[in-house]
Amino acid sequence: MQIVLGFLLLVPGHASVSAGELGAQVRIRSGPITGEQREGVRVFRGVPYAAPPVGDLRWRAPVPPQPWTQPRAMVEFAPGCPQKPDELFGGPKETSEDCLYLNVWTAAQGDDEKRPVMMWIHGGGFVQGAGSLPSYGGLRLAQLGVVVVTINYRLGPLGFVAHPALTAESPNHTSGNYGLLDQILALKWVQENAAAFGGDPGNVTIFGESAGAVSVCTLMASPLARGLFHRAIAQSGAAPPRLRYRDRDDDRLKSAESAGVELSRRLGVSDGPEALLALRALPSEALLDAANLSVGIPGATTQQTLCIDGYVLTEAPGAAFAAGRQADVPFIAGTCADEGTIFTPRIPILTVRQFRGALTLVWGRNVQQALALYPVNSDTEVPKALATFLGDGFLCETRTACRNMVAIQPSTYRYQFSRIHPALATMGLGCFHGSEIPYVFGVPPKWGFSPQDTRLSEQVMGYWTRFARTGDPNGEGVPEWPRYAADTDPYLVLDTQITVGHQLRRQACDLRAAARGG
Repeated sequence: MQIVLGFLLLVPGHASVSAGELGAQVRIRSGPITGEQREGVRVFRGVPYAAPPVGDLRWRAPVPPQPWTQPRAMVEFAPGCPQKPDELFGGPKETSEDCLYLNVWTAAQGDDEKRPVMMWIHGGGFVQGAGSLPSYGGLRLAQLGVVVVTINYRLGPLGFVAHPALTAESPNHTSGNYGLLDQILALKWVQENAAAFGGDPGNVTIFGESAGAVSVCTLMASPLARGLFHRAIAQSGAAPPRLRYRDRDDDRLKSAESAGVELSRRLGVSDGPEALLALRALPSEALLDAANLSVGIPGATTQQTLCIDGYVLTEAPGAAFAAGRQADVPFIAGTCADEGTIFTPRIPILTVRQFRGALTLVWGRNVQQALALYPVNSDTEVPKALATFLGDGFLCETRTACRNMVAIQPSTYRYQFSRIHPALATMGLGCFHGSEIPYVFGVPPKWGFSPQDTRLSEQVMGYWTRFARTGDPNGEGVPEWPRYAADTDPYLVLDTQITVGHQLRRQACDLRAAARGG
């Protein structure tokens, strides 16, 4: 429970909005809107970028909202998309299937300033989260000269169900990946409307954490997203090397369509011609209960939700990266020093025998090498070894992504975030998954920032916003961040003292690379 409460403090639930002065009116493509002015930043909350995906629009590609003519006050966050409550990762207090909204922060006072745009994609395993969480407030970043956009996108069974009947009715002969289509429509919204907020549609950075970082890399591999963004930052997530196919099983994963049929049968819906009418009539709660998706083992919900559908994705993102077919844009990727600690309580591996058995399943004939990297001699040592093993999954996939990126894009940078706040030092979490988020947004967690933390946050925000501006995070007054090179594997250590390291967990990552054949 201590671990659970510690993470809840970092990613709190939906917070009330403090009042600000009414901001100037802005005209976007769909109509005029007004926001609030706070500390020199205009804030617009709950801006619709798509029509409500309800009724007949459930499980269809998103479409733009209906236009309006009278000014609409955008001062309250919209509900998050339907999701199961989760005590570990938190989430919005209010949810609704009518959830395709975004939020904008800008310090530009006119529409001719051409500031870089940074669009944030939240994490949560594609089953949780919202762009309105207080940790993602864009005020401080906007004060540094960028336009910040945070988005909601459909989650879980409402965002990623594939089904033969859905494929049959689709003009693109596909189904699934609706949440990714939401992200792509949000990027198109940015292209159409960024200038109204003083942003430059020709300079858009996508950035995200966990499932948001997976989304970043997946959008880099999607032909539908090409040209909609110009830089990318992946925080604690990379390009999935393996996904389900929409319409066929492979040797380990059943097709997404067969999983959709199984879900509909679980809900008591037959496979006949009326299946879609019945499924679209069900309340979202019933779908969430039947899908029973929750964040546990890292990456599990990615394989359960995303699929190679032949439209949004024509191959696994990891395969696109390995072949150099991803978007050729400047790239930052990195991890936290102790990614795995918050996941271990949810994984039923408690004994030496269970742990060694799990490594054998993963590595087979190479298990002895793996056991040397993750030694356990007693059951009490298992949680630490398991956390290290899980954390290596994050950082080694990040190394792979950086190696693949630098082969086509010299402006590639890697980091490791290592700061452990003193308030957390006694909790055994280390620098856990998501620890960098308050520093990226300049939003202190509930235990606050020390002067050292404030300085680190300023440095991190500086790196991120300079990268958004120019594709190079470096600038005066901060340690030099070297470009990535596959042979030396340099990375910037983001801590109260910023340094440069090399060859992070090389043996573990080399073993993983050998196991997958490259």
